[in-house]
Amino acid sequence: MRFAAALFALAACFAVSSATLGLDISSLFAVETWECLRNDGYSFAIVRCFCSTGNPDVNCPQSVSNAWEAGFDNVDIYMFPCPQCGNAEAQVQSLYNYASNIKYGLMWLDIEQADYWLGDEDSNRAFMDDLVSSSQSIFGSQFGGIYTNENGWTSIVGDYDAYGNLPLWWAYWDDDPSFDNFSPFCGWTQPAMKQYHGDGVDCGVDIDMDSY
Repeated sequence: MRFAAALFALAACFAVSSATLGLDISSLFAVETWECLRNDGYSFAIVRCFCSTGNPDVNCPQSVSNAWEAGFDNVDIYMFPCPQCGNAEAQVQSLYNYASNIKYGLMWLDIEQADYWLGDEDSNRAFMDDLVSSSQSIFGSQFGGIYTNENGWTSIVGDYDAYGNLPLWWAYWDDDPSFDNFSPFCGWTQPAMKQYHGDGVDCGVDIDMDSY
């Protein structure tokens, strides 16, 4: 039993060490907090830069800047759109203009929580189409892809498979940084990144934990 346990621990260690670990946040972190997180093994970050209220996140520029200053290798941003506010293109353009003076890698779309959407699949799909096409045309190569999971996606747009060609930031809270438990859905055959733990705490702050 001890030998088996040792093998399991070794395998778990290997799985963690073979993944690149990061985090995503929706609040302002000081440089010292980012440094603590960097020392704990996180090397990339994704910062909310657009809120469900339909407005840019006022904390985004400083938090992104602080992450770079703390030595993070990559810092992306994400958009939580406001379907009920209407005009997806205007929202994407607003974020793009707001982020014009921010150093960041990619912009991701956060697609979750059906209560924030329009109530029926056809309307949601139409807004999604506008959101994606606007992100592609406005952000170009800096458009990263879509954050979602099967339950969240299908609760909003049903079995819509129009975007399986886009990179998937997969939310699946199994505390396993690997992609081993992924099952294809709605055109996606594998994730590009995974949020493997949500509502976590490290260095005294709330974070979601990611890997690729």
